[in-house]
Amino acid sequence: MRAKNSSNNSFNTFNPVLTEGLNFQLSQPLLRNRGLFVNRAPIVIARRNLAQSRANFEGQVNGLHLVGDQRILDVVQARENLDVLRKSLEAAQASYDHDKRSLELGALSPFDIYRSESQVATRRVAVIQAEYSLRQSEDAFRLSVGADLDPYVRALDLELIEPTETSGELLTMDAQQAYEKALQKRSEFEALRQQLANDDTSIRVAHNALQPDLNLSGIYTSNGLSGNQINTSATPPRSFLLGVSATASARSLGQFSWIRIRVAVAPAHPQSRRRSHVCH
Repeated sequence: MRAKNSSNNSFNTFNPVLTEGLNFQLSQPLLRNRGLFVNRAPIVIARRNLAQSRANFEGQVNGLHLVGDQRILDVVQARENLDVLRKSLEAAQASYDHDKRSLELGALSPFDIYRSESQVATRRVAVIQAEYSLRQSEDAFRLSVGADLDPYVRALDLELIEPTETSGELLTMDAQQAYEKALQKRSEFEALRQQLANDDTSIRVAHNALQPDLNLSGIYTSNGLSGNQINTSATPPRSFLLGVSATASARSLGQFSWIRIRVAVAPAHPQSRRRSHVCH
């Protein structure tokens, strides 16, 4: 900070005068906002929010994978069910053809043929329902993988190339260990842990804000002077240092010839809720 002043007052020691100032100020909270925790709390909360967002995203991706796998199993189950019903229809049709031939040869009553016809009709209806269920399962699988967005891709037949049957020796695993490992890998639990940690941090910050505001502050000031120094004791007053020099004021500032030190403690108590309500 630099300033230049001049006056017609003959009692001024420097006229004109060039002043420079250098201030050092330090403030240390003693109760509220004391320490690194309060200052680092927003950064810690932001990092945990980032980890929570990543865990939520991972949970969403795992959910989509689970839905896709379930849709594939639904398609496989619907196809296997359709194959079983078609074989059952073929067996009923073969039985009907046999009974019809027996009726033509006179070995079967005309009323007995209706039972075979009823079984064929019932199993044909079951096959139609299974075909419709298979079409619904395939459409649900296309929807889960986004294959329904393109009309050309949506019209293609769905062919599963990977076998659904297990091959080789099955791995054995302890059920308790598998359960504990699954709990550790669950991204939903990780997101909840981050949220609980943020809640604890917010509670600590709120408790810190309820403490009285007691600050210890210190100010160290150095001033530099230069100019025409007037000897006010002489009659008439005489100037024995001519010239207003910024270098001289800066040199005086660096020598800390004119210093001022102040230390203060400023206490302040937080207002009660009732008083704050009345003020509002």
